[in-house]
Amino acid sequence: MVGWIAEFVNTLTNIAYIPYAIQGLRQARALRASLSSQILYYGFAGVGVCSALFHGLLKYSAQMGDETSMQVATALVVHRAMSCGRGASHARILAAGLASLLVLETAYHAINDEQTVHDLTFVMQIAVVAFKTRSLIKSRVTTAREKLMLQRLTVLGAACFGIGYLLWQLDFIYCGALNATKRQWGLPWGFLLEFHGWWHVLTAIGAFVFISIIDLTQELVDLSGAPFAWLTVSLQQPAKQR
Repeated sequence: MVGWIAEFVNTLTNIAYIPYAIQGLRQARALRASLSSQILYYGFAGVGVCSALFHGLLKYSAQMGDETSMQVATALVVHRAMSCGRGASHARILAAGLASLLVLETAYHAINDEQTVHDLTFVMQIAVVAFKTRSLIKSRVTTAREKLMLQRLTVLGAACFGIGYLLWQLDFIYCGALNATKRQWGLPWGFLLEFHGWWHVLTAIGAFVFISIIDLTQELVDLSGAPFAWLTVSLQQPAKQR
């Protein structure tokens, strides 16, 4: 089976996106969330599928599908965050603006086969989501206990993206040395140095965290049955309001 897959570990680790997408869709449907909320999770699953196809086939067309899906899914989260509490007209204008920027970025990336602008676009979108998420927590969550949990989730999501991006760059820069070390270590310890695979896992967690936070701040916040409720273990006593 491995012989039919170009990059086995990088293909396999994209499965991480799927259970998070399924979990998000179940939550959204249970809460009768809007279609825009559910689309986020479909886009999330699409990133995993497209990335798995690329790493399994290593075709240029699959690479474009992988990289474009990543930008589109992130833009959906940006739109969800930036349109929170705004009217329908604002949401439409924002959608048109984001779509236009993505078309330009994708065309430039595909024509010039240039990676810097692509990476910067992704990082900037993540920064916008992180900033807006923090703003939403401050403005829409009033209970100190729940605000603290959401702030912890924000740190968790940002850490996953930051560490994942660092591992991705290290894998790109030191690919040869890492491959040599993996061969020396053998299995299963060699999997620890599959930095690109860890990038997939960490971005799946980070993206799900931010989507969950944004969804939670759309409604009256009740974290008793929310994902990552384990973060409230140390918050059994309600915090005092300041």
